[in-house]
Amino acid sequence: VAVMVVLVVAAAVAAEFLRSVILGVPRPPLDLVWRRTGLACLTDPSGDWAERARKEPILSTPPQGAVKIRENVTSACEDEHDIGSVGLRYRFSGSTGTTMAHYRKHALADGWRLLDEDADSAPPAKEQLCFSKDLGEFTGYLDLAVLGLKDHATEEERRTGDYDLRISFSPEGFGCCR
Repeated sequence: VAVMVVLVVAAAVAAEFLRSVILGVPRPPLDLVWRRTGLACLTDPSGDWAERARKEPILSTPPQGAVKIRENVTSACEDEHDIGSVGLRYRFSGSTGTTMAHYRKHALADGWRLLDEDADSAPPAKEQLCFSKDLGEFTGYLDLAVLGLKDHATEEERRTGDYDLRISFSPEGFGCCR
């Protein structure tokens, strides 16, 4: 197995070197090669953490009428910032205030701790709510982001009421909210 690992790493490094020589593209750092080959995931616990986060009830309690349109799972070893996440995008025709109030109520009832002291400002002034919770082996960070309120929102996002709900985590103990 060790020989196989060495051969895979050597092949990846050689491929990146040839790519840089032929295309004139600068070589990526070894850490990036490690990630691209998947070898960084050999000792990464976040795959199991994603399964644990996926079971959190808050992810399956959208406001009435919200429709899930996408799910995304990322291991920390696949992310350039070492942050893994389980995320969902919903489409909701209700108000931003309804979305924020719904998740604030359900998250707090389920043991999530609100991180942002200004989160009680009257909606729709806030575009995002952040919570944290001890999920056993790691701390999870719950992030609710209403896409239409972000400065860089597209016209479609402003029109549709789409929002992202994500639980993030990392071996270093931080997530996307922090």
